[in-house]
Amino acid sequence: MLIVFQFFFRAMKFHKLVSMIYKDNDIALKSTVHLGFRIEGLLRGHMLDPASGHYVDMYQLGLLEHEAFSVANQRLMSRMLSQRLVKN
Repeated sequence: MLIVFQFFFRAMKFHKLVSMIYKDNDIALKSTVHLGFRIEGLLRGHMLDPASGHYVDMYQLGLLEHEAFSVANQRLMSRMLSQRLVKN
């Protein structure tokens, strides 16, 4: 994720990344928040689920550049990378 953050924020000069997650996808929500994204809102009936024909709610999350490169987030990313390397 550090490489992704470097690319979007430093190379592409983005100020903010946005993530949209289905309300019932707790694992994706938890993972995204763990990366430093903040929940900015709940979009009610935002997407049509073609399988069920019902509209589903989605969370919108955002991450600003200064949050992505904060000391706390850098430590989190380093710890996640070291844990991944140790497992392999």
